[in-house]
Amino acid sequence: ACQEGHVDAARLLLDRGAKADRATKGGSTPLSIAKSKGHSAIVKLLDPRLSPVPEGCADDAADQAPAGAPEEKNDLPQREPPALPPRLPALPPRPQSLRAAASSDLEEFDVARLRSCTLNFADSRKLGEGAFGEVFAFVDSATSERFAVKRLSPALREPSADPAALAGAQRAAHREVRALSRFRHPHIVRLVGFCAPDRSSERYLVYELAAVGALDVALSDDARAEELTWRVRVRLLSGVAKALHFMHRGGGGDRCFHRDVKAANVVLTAALEPKLIDCGLALFIPKDDPRRMKTMLTATGGALGTTGYMCPKYVNSGQYGEKSEVYSFGVLLLEVIMGKIQNRPDDLANYVDEDEDEFNLAEAFDERAGEWPAAAKEELSSLGTSCLDKVRRRCDMSSVLQRLVGLAREHCAPTAEEAMLADVRRQFEALRMTGVVAAAARASQQQQCVVCFDDFDAAGGGSCGGDHSICADCLSGHVARELEVVSEDNDRLAAHRQRGGRIRCASYGGPGGCGSDYSDRTLARCLAPAVFEAYRAAQDRTVEDRIFAEAQERITRAVRETEDRIFAERLQAEENQFAEEEEAARARRQAERDRQALVEALRRDFPNARQCGGCGFGPIDHMACNNLRTHHGEQRGPGRINNACPRCGWFRNSIGEWPRWDGRVHDDNTN
Repeated sequence: ACQEGHVDAARLLLDRGAKADRATKGGSTPLSIAKSKGHSAIVKLLDPRLSPVPEGCADDAADQAPAGAPEEKNDLPQREPPALPPRLPALPPRPQSLRAAASSDLEEFDVARLRSCTLNFADSRKLGEGAFGEVFAFVDSATSERFAVKRLSPALREPSADPAALAGAQRAAHREVRALSRFRHPHIVRLVGFCAPDRSSERYLVYELAAVGALDVALSDDARAEELTWRVRVRLLSGVAKALHFMHRGGGGDRCFHRDVKAANVVLTAALEPKLIDCGLALFIPKDDPRRMKTMLTATGGALGTTGYMCPKYVNSGQYGEKSEVYSFGVLLLEVIMGKIQNRPDDLANYVDEDEDEFNLAEAFDERAGEWPAAAKEELSSLGTSCLDKVRRRCDMSSVLQRLVGLAREHCAPTAEEAMLADVRRQFEALRMTGVVAAAARASQQQQCVVCFDDFDAAGGGSCGGDHSICADCLSGHVARELEVVSEDNDRLAAHRQRGGRIRCASYGGPGGCGSDYSDRTLARCLAPAVFEAYRAAQDRTVEDRIFAEAQERITRAVRETEDRIFAERLQAEENQFAEEEEAARARRQAERDRQALVEALRRDFPNARQCGGCGFGPIDHMACNNLRTHHGEQRGPGRINNACPRCGWFRNSIGEWPRWDGRVHDDNTN
C-alpha cells in the first residue's frame, strides 16, 4: 500500500493492527517507503507529527498576537505566563478576508489607482507610520478626492518577512475594517474603502483625510499647540469621550473597546475637530455575557496596547474592561491639558499620584492654551485623578462624558473669534489642497520606465500590480521576448502555463524579484496589435493546455480511486477467506479435543469394552454376559435384543471371541 500510494488500504491495514514500524529485510519501513515514493498523504497517516497544527479562528485565537509580531515594548511589570508543554511550531492562522469583514458601502479600490494617487507611495506623501503600517496622502487629480491610505510597513512586505508578524498585521487590518464598518460617528475616522489584491499578502485601508494630522504631533509643535486653546482642548476631549462612549454602548450594533487610546491615535480636522483612529486592537464584547471576555495577552505574556497608557490591573491580569479604557482616556486627558506626551520623558500618571510630591498638576497646565479658568482647571484635575484612580474608585465612561459635556457647555462655547479662525482654516485648507491636487495632476502624468528609465506620459505606458511602471515600447519588447523564451524553454513554458498565460513584470529578475503580472487591460492598451494578438494566442493555448491537464488529472484521480477500491476489496476478500479457514481449523481442533475427551471417558467408564471383529466398531459393552446367543433375537416389548455389531452385523456366541476395544472411536461414516 505504501509502495503504490493506496491511502485507503494503508488506513484499513492500520485499523486491523498492522505495525507501521515493522521493517523489511533491507531495513525499509512503511514510512521510509512512502517518503521515498513521495506519497505525502500516507506519510501524514503513518506519522501524525508531520501534519500541520490545525488553524484557529482568525478573530479568537488570533487575538493572541503571535511571537515576533511588531508591538510596543512594555517596560511595566508583567505577570509571568504559565509554562506550556513543548510543541511543534504552529502555522500562523490564516487571516480572514477583508471583504467578509467590510460593510457593503465600502469601496474596493484598485491597487493601481492607489499607487497612482500616492505617487507610488512616495516619501513626500507619507503622513506617518505605526507598528504595522505606513500612512500616505491619496490625491486623485481627476476627481479631487483626498484620502489617507495605510499599507503594511516595509519590513512586512519583504519576501523574507516573518509569517507570524505578517499574519498579525493582517489580523489588525481585519479588526479595523470590522470596527470602522460598524461604528459611524462624527468623532471616529470614516473608513472609505480597502484593497486586498488577489495572490498578494498586501492590505490597504483607505480613510477620510484629517487635514491637521495627529494630536501628539500638534501638541509637540509650539505653533500648532497655540492654536489649540483651552476651549478647543476641552471640546476635543469631549469629542473623544463621545466616540468611546458610542463604541462601549454598541452604537454600531456591536459593543467594542478601542484598546489603544492615546494622543497619537487622535487626528484633527481643519476645524480642529477630533477623530479617533487606529482600531487595529479593537476588542468586540460578547453579546450574551460580557464577563466572557477572553484574556488578551501577546505570545510573550505582555498585554496588547501601548506602554504607559494601559491600566496596571489590565497589564497584570490581561482582563480588559470599560475601566481599562477609562484609564487610557485619563492619560490622554493629561496629555491634552499639559501639552506633554506620555513617556517623553515623564510618566504623566505621577501628576495625580498623591505620593509624588515633585509633580504638581495644578502648575502643569499648558500655558500655550491660554489662561485656563480656575473652575475648568479644578474640574479637569478632578476628572484626571478619577480616571487614573484605583479600579474600584475609578469612574466609568458615562460619568466622564457627562462631566466633559457639562464643562464644555458651561465654559467652552466657541467664541466669535474662534468661529472666524475655524472658517479661515477651512478656506486655507481648501486652497492648499487645490494646489496639492494640481501638483498631483502634473506629477501623475509623468512616470519613469523600469526598463529604459526614461520619463513617459501615463497614457503612453502602464504598470504591473507592483511598484513598476513601463513605457509602451519597452512593454511590447518585453512581451515579445517572454513569448519567444517560453516557446523554447520547457521549464519556463510550464511556469508560464501555471500563471495562466500572464506576463510577469519586467522586474521579476531584478532586486526584490517583483512577482506581479500585467493585466489584460494594460497589455491591450499598450502593446502593438501584432504583439497583443500573439499574447492572446499563447494565452488561449495555455487555457487549452490547462483544461487538458485538468481532465488528465481527473482521469488519473479516478483510476487511482478505482485501483484503491479494487485493492481494498481484494484485501477484504482475502481477509474474509483467511478468517473462514481459521474458523474451520479452529472447529477441527475443537472436534479432536472433544474426541480425545470422549475416548478418555469411555476408557474410564467401560474398562472391559469389546469391539467388532469384522469392522472394528467399538466400544461395545455386553454387560458382562458370556453367552451372547442366549438372548440374541429375543423379543422384549416392542423391540428385539440384538447382540450383533450395530454397524456390520458381525456376531459371535461367546464374549471371549469378541476382540478387546483398541481405544479408537469410529464415526458412522468410517469405512
